Amino acid sequence: MKPAVNDWWTHPRTRAWRYRLSRLGWPLWAGLAATLAAVAAGPLVIDPLREQAAAWEAQAQQARRERARRPPDAADTAQRQAQDFVATLPTGDAALAAVQDLHRLAQQHGVVLASGEYRLIDEASGRWQRYQITLPAQAGDMSLRLWMAEALNRWPTLSLDDWSATRDQAGQELVQARVRWSFYLRAPS
Repeated sequence: MKPAVNDWWTHPRTRAWRYRLSRLGWPLWAGLAATLAAVAAGPLVIDPLREQAAAWEAQAQQARRERARRPPDAADTAQRQAQDFVATLPTGDAALAAVQDLHRLAQQHGVVLASGEYRLIDEASGRWQRYQITLPAQAGDMSLRLWMAEALNRWPTLSLDDWSATRDQAGQELVQARVRWSFYLRAPS
C-alpha cells in the first residue's frame, strides 16, 4: 500500500527536525525571514551601487585623460624656465661690456655719470651671479628715463633695481639721481 501524503509529516525524522526547530523558536524564524529579505532585496541595493561605481570609474578615466592633456605642473615649468634662464645668461666677460655700454649710452643721452660702485654678488643657488652697479648721475628727467629704457632694452639680463632723483630747486631742469642696476651672469663652473 502507498503511504499517505501526510505521512511525511509524521515520519520520525521529520518529527525530530520539527522538535529541534521548535526548540529554537522565534529567533530562528526571525533569522530566516531576515535572510530571505536580504536575498530578495540584494538586487535592489547592489544594482544602484554598481551603477554608482561605474559612474565614478568613468569620472576617474575622464580626469586621467584631462590630466594627460594638461600642461606640466607649474613647479616643473618654473624649474625648466629657471634652467633656460641660467643657460641664456652671459659669462663674466659680458659684465665689463655692459658697464662700458652703460657709460656710452649715458654719454649719448647727455647723462653725466660720477664714479660708481661695482660689486659681484654670488646668489644662493650658485648657478648665477649678480653684478650690482650703483651710478650717481646728473641729467634732465627725460634724458635719465631714455638712458635707462635704452639700457634695459639693449641688455635683457640687466635689471633696474632702484633709482631716486632729487632737485636742488623746484625750477631746476637737472636732477641728481642715484641708479642701481643688477647685471645677471652665469656662475663660473
